[in-house]
Amino acid sequence: MSAAYLGSSFDIHGGGMDLVFPHHENEIAQSCAACRDSHVSYWLHNGFVTVDSEKMSKSLGNFFTIRQVIDLYHPLALRLFLLGAHYRSPINYSDVQLESASERIFYIFQVLQVAFPSSSWPSLVCILPFDNSFVLRNIKIILLFDFTKFN
Repeated sequence: MSAAYLGSSFDIHGGGMDLVFPHHENEIAQSCAACRDSHVSYWLHNGFVTVDSEKMSKSLGNFFTIRQVIDLYHPLALRLFLLGAHYRSPINYSDVQLESASERIFYIFQVLQVAFPSSSWPSLVCILPFDNSFVLRNIKIILLFDFTKFN
């Protein structure tokens, strides 16, 4: 199914932790049978966003859309909240957590206004361009130590 869009192999395949077994292991078996090799180089399995320690899901009715959340909180506060946990670890969604992230973003904005008083507000919203040269130089090492590699 994915070969029609991505070719016979691709670098990264992702999904929730609950898909490791049997879903992704079955995909590996099927692709090896069809293509004589696994079609994926790296598997990325994320932790869940939870509400009161229960997986956030449509079926449970305990979910919020991104639009609903950013109507209440600054998008950077949501990003900061989500970056507060390792991508494979669960993170518990709560108003308290989002309020805390909002306060931290507001503090960052205040510090930037003091540090760069002549800068206009729109440039502060962008904060500063991220220097990703370290990440680019070390991406293979970072990926090798973190992604699940089945084969």
